[in-house]
Amino acid sequence: MRVFAGRVHSVILRPPILYRPGDRVNLPPLLAMARLGLFVKPGLRRRPFSFIHVEDLCLALEQALERGETVRPEELSRGVYFVADPDVHTWDGFCAALSLAIGCRRPARMLPLPEALAPAVGQVAEWIGRWTGEQPLLNRDKAREMVAEAWTCAPDRAIRELGFRSRWVPLQAGLEDAVGWYRAEGLIPYA
Repeated sequence: MRVFAGRVHSVILRPPILYRPGDRVNLPPLLAMARLGLFVKPGLRRRPFSFIHVEDLCLALEQALERGETVRPEELSRGVYFVADPDVHTWDGFCAALSLAIGCRRPARMLPLPEALAPAVGQVAEWIGRWTGEQPLLNRDKAREMVAEAWTCAPDRAIRELGFRSRWVPLQAGLEDAVGWYRAEGLIPYA
């Protein structure tokens, strides 16, 4: 992108993990785990994550078009904005919020799997995906991401320069919005 910065006016937005109503790939398996009250996670560490609701990402895109600085090859950070819920979350916290959003009365339990198994589990999921013809939720790349130290970003610059404010804070509210779509479609029962 920077190669064309002098010829094409560009603004770069870097979102973290995106969640949304209507997601048919990432959230459904997590909703199934929430209903069971059992989530799987790699290892025992409490890794931090950043999230963003799709509506907040769309808002940030609009604000970037209106007020964003454009990328310049000589200034590495100009025109680049991280956009996210300003709160940093853990996987345990995300899973607890999702469980509450679907109406679970008991806190979800976590089943830690050895981190060393993550690549093998990703490989097996890829094989199953090829065999079934479906996109697997987990693959080797996702498995590597899951055992990374952190997946976070700070939206400070977007807040300051674009006026970005996440509508879906706390995370619980955004997840309730997403779950509402699944309920309206009859994909999960009302609590």
